[in-house]
Amino acid sequence: MASVFIKALQPLCTRRLSFSAVKWKIFDVASAGQFKSDVLDSKGLVIVDFHAEWCGPCKDLGPVLESVATQESVDLAKVNIDSFTELSMEYGVSAVPTVVAISNGKVVDQFVGGQNKDFVKNFIKKQL
Repeated sequence: MASVFIKALQPLCTRRLSFSAVKWKIFDVASAGQFKSDVLDSKGLVIVDFHAEWCGPCKDLGPVLESVATQESVDLAKVNIDSFTELSMEYGVSAVPTVVAISNGKVVDQFVGGQNKDFVKNFIKKQL
């Protein structure tokens, strides 16, 4: 009798769990080589946040970018302009924050200055 009861409960107690690999990442750029491999050589969209530690609007925008990048499952590369001056100049960064959308190694869009979550979400969605 007990074995019948256990067999009846087995389908209720068995649960399949599946985990998919995370296909996006948020990272601080640590070298020009890493920027090339993780941004320019990436297949797909990467949002690049050119920022500075001393920049107030950058500190406000950073968490917004991270939140939206996570929600939209896109890579977010964070570049400190004080550490990567040449890279910043190469992308025409004259004010911070500057956010650049790069798809398959090419700049497709950008914006400058602090923005709200809705703006950032629309900016990313139009690139997808």
